This record gives sequence, C-alpha cells and structure tokens, in this order.
Amino acid sequence: MNRIVMLNGSPKKKGSASEQYLNMIYENLDNNYYIEEYDMNKLTNTIKKSILNADMLIIATPLYIDCLPSHVIKFLMELGDNDIAGKEVYFLVNCGFLEGVHTDVSVEILKNYCDYHHLIYKGSLGIGAGPIAYKKRIYNYFVKKELIIFSNYINYHKNYEDDYVRPLIPRFIYILFANINWFIQIKSFKKN
Repeated sequence: MNRIVMLNGSPKKKGSASEQYLNMIYENLDNNYYIEEYDMNKLTNTIKKSILNADMLIIATPLYIDCLPSHVIKFLMELGDNDIAGKEVYFLVNCGFLEGVHTDVSVEILKNYCDYHHLIYKGSLGIGAGPIAYKKRIYNYFVKKELIIFSNYINYHKNYEDDYVRPLIPRFIYILFANINWFIQIKSFKKN
C-alpha cells in the first residue's frame, strides 16, 4: 500500500482554505493509500518519521506576499536535512488574489526545492480567491473540477502540468466582497 503524507501549510489550526483543499483531494483519492495528515507549524519526530516512510507528499499552503509562509520555509529547510530523495511531491498553493497565477513564484520555489533535494516533482495547482474558492457555490465549478483532475493525476502517479485556476466570478464583484470583508474584520478588531 502506498503511503501519502498530506501537509497543511496554513498557520490556522482549523478551517483554513489549505485544509479544505486537502480534504477535497482526500475525498477523491483511491482507497489503496495509507494517508496521514499533518500541519507544517513544526517538524516533530513523528511527522519526520511519517514523511521518511512515505512514498508521496501532498503539500497545500497559502501564499504570503508572493512566497511561502515563513514557518513553511523553515519546515522544508529542516526536512531537507534528512534523506528525503525519491519521494513524489504534488503542491497546491492558494492565494487571496482572484487569479491563481499569482502563486507562480511560490511554485517555482517549490520546484527548486524538489530539484535540490532530489524529490520527484509531479506538479502544482495554484488556486485564486483561496478563501472563497472551496465554498459550495456555482462560481467555483472550475476550481472543483480542476481539484478532481488534480486528484486523478495523484491517483495514477502521473505528472500534472502546472495549472492556475480561479472561481468564475467577475473581478469587480470579488473586489467589492473582499473590501466588505476587510471592513467587517477591521470593525471587529476595533470592538476588542
């Protein structure tokens, strides 16, 4: 049985977009995998042992200022000190920008990481509008469809050509709702 370790790079403990995307991938994977899930906040001996015994890694992380979050970089640097060569790696990066293509720099960083540590890079999916793209709405049809395709590539250990997707929602509506959300968050901070 193939062993997969799913790594969540979000600093949020629960309910992050990265967690939701990993759950969607998990739901679409075949039953012939032994799957373990961990967050990337700290590389513990338990996580390290699971990764070293895994055949494949699936890493989902948010985009922070065109890069990976600092704790994800630290986690990957510490992990790189071990013999991790030969493992297949798929990446999913989500961002708050509407267009998923904004994740392209972080995808390149992850490709270079794989190359340096002799990991088998299998492909990346960049998702725009991360905080809303996993919600059950009609405008997210293309995101969900691409996640199913991505999962099928994982099922068959196939190389996935890097792709970038976004919800089918007009830019001005997305910006309007994003601004309303920021305003609500600011008001809630002022009350505290």
